[in-house]
Amino acid sequence: MVIKREWWIEKEINPINNNLLLFDEILQQIYDNFIIHHRADFITWHFFRENYNIRVRFEFHNREVRDKFVTIINDLLDSIDIINKHYFANHGRRIENLDDGYPGEQETYGRLWFQQKKLWEWGSEMAIGAYKEYLETGDNFPHRSYQLKRVFHLLSNQLHCIFNEGALIFQERSWDR
Repeated sequence: MVIKREWWIEKEINPINNNLLLFDEILQQIYDNFIIHHRADFITWHFFRENYNIRVRFEFHNREVRDKFVTIINDLLDSIDIINKHYFANHGRRIENLDDGYPGEQETYGRLWFQQKKLWEWGSEMAIGAYKEYLETGDNFPHRSYQLKRVFHLLSNQLHCIFNEGALIFQERSWDR
């Protein structure tokens, strides 16, 4: 398998006072002020909640486009007053040179890497959509835990795997009522 060079920016973002309840608001601001305005400039994006940090990644078309967005992303994160600190990273480890940053995970996922990163993007979009729905309506019906169970059930069906609902543990979020 030939590994194609990918051009990512990974940012590790820490909210003020390590307040995990600020994660959704930070993500919404990134989404509203960057992602919806620059979709054509990147291939995919996703985030993960990692302990007291949010890990956000953007894959760009090439090095020049990636490098063009360094200042834009930094300025955006600097403008969000509920962020304590942020830095460029590779799987959470601070880096100084973007070329030492997150390289993608084609070696790990092989030919299914494209689908895997799109699945992560879809999950990120769904999480932000759920938070925005809660802000707009005060409700999340059907609830996120139900949505997640259905996703796992249907994905396991598509992959011809067995899904054991009893093995899942859901951490309730303030907006999942």
